[in-house]
Parts: sequence; structure tokens; C-alpha cells
Amino acid sequence: MRDFLKENGEDAEARLADRLKRGSSRLQSATLSLKMFGFEIGLQTGQPGQTDGAPEPAASEGASAMRQLEALEAGVMAALDTLGCAAHGHPPLLVLVDQLENVWRDDADSHALVTGLLLAMKHAARTYDSAVRCVLFIRSDIYDALNFVDGDKFRSDEMRITWTERALRELALARAAASLGREDLSHDELWGSVFPRVVRGEQTADYLTSRCLPRPRDVIQFLNICRDTAWERGHPTVRESDVLAATKRFSLWKLEDLAREYNVGFPFLRQVFGLFEHGAHYVHREDLEARFTEIRPALHETYAAYTETLNARAVIQSLFAIGFLGVRRGDGVAYAGSTSLPVQPYEDELHIHPCFRPALHCTGETAPSTRLRHDSRVPVGASPQHARSTMLRSVAASDVGFSRNHDERWRDEMENVGLRLLRHLARSGLPGGARHDVATALTTTLIAADRTTNNSARDAEAALRTAIDLLLTLATRLTADGHGSEPVTLRLSDEARILEGLLGGSVGRAGSDSLG
Repeated sequence: MRDFLKENGEDAEARLADRLKRGSSRLQSATLSLKMFGFEIGLQTGQPGQTDGAPEPAASEGASAMRQLEALEAGVMAALDTLGCAAHGHPPLLVLVDQLENVWRDDADSHALVTGLLLAMKHAARTYDSAVRCVLFIRSDIYDALNFVDGDKFRSDEMRITWTERALRELALARAAASLGREDLSHDELWGSVFPRVVRGEQTADYLTSRCLPRPRDVIQFLNICRDTAWERGHPTVRESDVLAATKRFSLWKLEDLAREYNVGFPFLRQVFGLFEHGAHYVHREDLEARFTEIRPALHETYAAYTETLNARAVIQSLFAIGFLGVRRGDGVAYAGSTSLPVQPYEDELHIHPCFRPALHCTGETAPSTRLRHDSRVPVGASPQHARSTMLRSVAASDVGFSRNHDERWRDEMENVGLRLLRHLARSGLPGGARHDVATALTTTLIAADRTTNNSARDAEAALRTAIDLLLTLATRLTADGHGSEPVTLRLSDEARILEGLLGGSVGRAGSDSLG
């Protein structure tokens, strides 16, 4: 890739995203050469019939990037053909994308990023056929929160990883065998010699798996804490007392991990957890709603951006969605992942997951429960042996209805648009005076807008419409001054459309047709 970009006038040190967005002056009408594995391939690009030196029509920055990507794709396809990958049965290039939750912020940019990755995966599969395989590992609550037109097209590629109790026990055995250097380690040895056979009258394997969320990292962490506790106490094997001590430690870890893991969608979890401290391991809906009513004013003051949806019903649904609460159904307790049905209005007996009870000092014996099956991650395009496909979507944040207030989301997006445009403006070819005027207008209207005096939804909508008008006006003025082909001018119109989309409309105003 570096050689290709260097050969075609691209700076190998710059970020790929920036290189693909620099306009149409480099890759649009040039002879590309691709050097790979000792082969060199030439490719003529550009619009048919275009003569050298002829001015190119103004195009949006997105269109410019698309043409550049098409040029890159054509070069790669030519290389694959020359190498005879299809004829010789070369194994496909496997592209794996993971840990998207590290950049997820539940805003428009994050949704666009993940949606774009999904669509790019589909595009790569169509373009390169069997030469490239893409797999995206996405946490189920993030995947279910996405809302885009082509979402139904991914059903056939979607696989939800479901970790059963049996699969988790096999995982525990494999990790223990590797740790001990014993390939022949059996379940009886693991749960009778390495670990005690029973803990408080319960089979140790059952005790451990019922007190953690059924996903690999949780089970491995629990086993490691038991091992470390035994080592700290000088025990050659794990004893029942070690498991009991590790249970409290593990519970504290996982309660804090849960708050961090879902901090983006539910930043108030730590305060809500306090409602369950030093109580029974189950609570009736009416009692929980009464407790929440007492802290609701403080939550609304601290998390003003969520006042529209921060209520008792939404809190119950969200705690169920993330696996903290279960609901009594028949003779058992159902947790998210074992059912696609959210908590119903008539269901009033809520149970704290056994994983979190020690950390909250909950009393009472473990309630009978259905065996849990949580959807932990959704790999799109993969077919792991331990996974099975399901048409039932687990309850997720999108089903809960938790979201920030419209005015907060609109103002944040306005600020993001302003910052993006300032970055484009800084590397634009506009004269100094024009650049200064545009920067001042963007900063005043989009970035430094006062949020304290205009904080109602109506005021936010008015500010959003003002910002849209400003962007279109700036684009029109720059075009009239002869800067219509500047990428920043075209970007002004693109960003106006983005803001207009927040209102559910589209930009179609007089005088804007020429802006791309």
C-alpha cells in the first residue's frame, strides 16, 4: 500500500483517511502503477474524453474520495488477476475488526463509523469475491442500536455468539490444561483436585458459572481470581475458602466493570446501583420505583441531557438489558440473552444477578434461575463453531429508549460540524481574509454558541436552522467569489445536509444546486 501511494504521488506518512479526501488533483487523471510481489501493473484513470489541462467540474468531497477509492480497488483487482489468486486457489485475506466499543460514543459520528464499516464489509465481499473475507466483532447492544436503511441485508451474515454453560466449562478446562501443562486434564480432575468438588453444597462448576455473566472473559477472570487467592494464602490447590473469598472480590470487579462498560449509554449506573445495596436479592417493581423517585431530582440535575427518558421504567429496562436484573417468569428467573422479551409491565418481581449480589451486600439465597445465554458479541460474516444463528434480537439499549435529549444531541452535532469544518479550513487554499471570515462565523454560530440561555428544545431547533442557513450562505458566497471548487466550499454544503438530516428534512434551497 505504501509503495502504491508513493508511486502515485501520495504521502506515505499521512493518514489514509486524509489522503483519500484531498480532492481530485492526484488520482483522478493519472497513470497508476501498482508494484506488488515483483509485478508492476499500469492503470489509466480519469474521465473518458477529458483532455489534459481542462478544468474539472466541481464535485463534492465524498465523490472525490469515491473516485480515489475506485482507483485503488481497480489496482488491487488487477494485482489479484495477475497473481492468479482465483485460479491457484490462494487463501483469502482475512480482515478482522474488533474492540469497536473503545471508540463508541452513541453519537452520530459513532453510528456513521460502525454503519460505514458494515457497508464496507459488504462492498468488499462483492468487489473481491472470495479473495477477501471481513469479520466485524460488534457488541450486541451497539449492533442493535444501529438504525440504517440496509440493516435487513445483514441478517444472512449475522451470527450471534451464544456461550452455553457446557461451552464455558470446556473453555475452563482448556485454559486450566494449558496453564498446568496437562493436555490430558479431565473435568473430574479439574473440579475435584485443582478446585474443590463442591462450594457450599453446590457443584463448583455450577457455583462459578452461575455467578458470572456467561462470556469467556468473565469465566477466565473468576478462575484466575480463585487461583491467585489460593496462591496468596499458600495453598497448593484451590480450596472452598479461596473460592468464597474470590467471589466477593470478583463481584466488586464486575460491578465496576459493568458501570464502565456501559458508561456511554448509561452514565448514571453507579448512582442507580446504590438503590440495591444492603437489601434482598430481589425487589418488587413498586418498591424500586419508589426508591428511584427519591433520587430522580438529583439524577436529572446531574444528567440533564437525559431528563426526557430518565425514568423508573427506562431504568428497569436498561438494567435488564445489560444483565444486572432478571425477572421472575414461571418457576425461574430470566435474564437478558435467555429471552428476547423485555420486562413486561405486569412483571413485578425483579432479581439481581448473582454476580453482583456480594458487591451490593444483598441477602438471601440464590433464587432459582433459568440457565443464562447472553449474546455477548455479534460477529458479522463469521461462522464460529461455538456460535449459533438466531432471528431473535436480545434486548438492548435501543429497545430501552434511553437517549439524550434532542437539544443536547443537536448542539453537540453542531459543535462537531464546526470543528470538522475548521480542520478543513486550516488546510484549504482560501485567501487569508476569506479564511478568517469563515472561521469567525463558524466559531460564533456553531462552536461557541451559548447553551445556558437557549436551552429548550425549541431554542435548539432554531439554533440548528440558523447553523444550516449559515453553512449554505457561506458556500454560496465562496462560490460567487470563485472558490466553488475548493474542498472546504463543497464540505460546507455536505455538512449542511448532515444538520438538515437531524430535523428529518433535506437541503433543497434556492441557489444551492451548484454547491454539489
